[in-house]
Amino acid sequence: MTDLADRLRATGSEACADYARLYAEGSLGRALSGSSPERAVTPARVSSSCCATLYKTLNGTKGAYGYGDYAAYLPTEDGPGEWLPPVKPVLCRSGYHVCRTLEEVVIHLGRDLYEPEVRGDSDEGEDKAAWEQIRLLRRVPEWNEQTLRLFAVDCARLAVSRYGRADQRGLLNACLDVYVARAEFGDEWDAAADAAAYIDALLTAGAAYAAACAAARAAARAAYAAEGAARTEQAALLARYLAGEVGPFVEEEP
Repeated sequence: MTDLADRLRATGSEACADYARLYAEGSLGRALSGSSPERAVTPARVSSSCCATLYKTLNGTKGAYGYGDYAAYLPTEDGPGEWLPPVKPVLCRSGYHVCRTLEEVVIHLGRDLYEPEVRGDSDEGEDKAAWEQIRLLRRVPEWNEQTLRLFAVDCARLAVSRYGRADQRGLLNACLDVYVARAEFGDEWDAAADAAAYIDALLTAGAAYAAACAAARAAARAAYAAEGAARTEQAALLARYLAGEVGPFVEEEP
């Protein structure tokens, strides 16, 4: 394994080499889990091209939780955005936080999704990583207003079918039907709503939105209670949207 680390380092894959070294020392698990009391910022200098795809979630030009201003660093048609200024990475405090898996994207979901490149030091956590520097390579076009809404419906249907009260499921699913129509028809929503004979006039798009959000929050809570099983299922749904498939995918259950 030490030889592997040397070969990886020789090709410029410093981060992969660091992980190989930690594995050879028997300390990789502690470094990734943060269980070691001496856990420190992991020195890793890496381009996203040597590892799995990373993700950065934003809401417009702000971070998913409202921190940071990325307006001057967004990618354009001409190429990636500029590198953001270096900041010491400390999880939940400083640095630029990215998701390493779609399960982590589900936890930190935002309206906009980007693929970043990272470099410098990093601080690795259980559901995200903070980096010293990032730049945004491209916006993921498959994640847009329509797919976001339909993904919310899928998560909500899972929650309704598994955790909703039996006497409320019909109403909640009817609300979600309205929300699907709103997502699919966009600006033509009014005409579509008038033509949909099965939609009760009292079930407005606002009610559907509230139902979807409430059920999605229930699904998120259930994900933690089920030790990530629901989160994994949601990530699989998200992967289908990002692959360009057309949802929704979860059908109503009685």
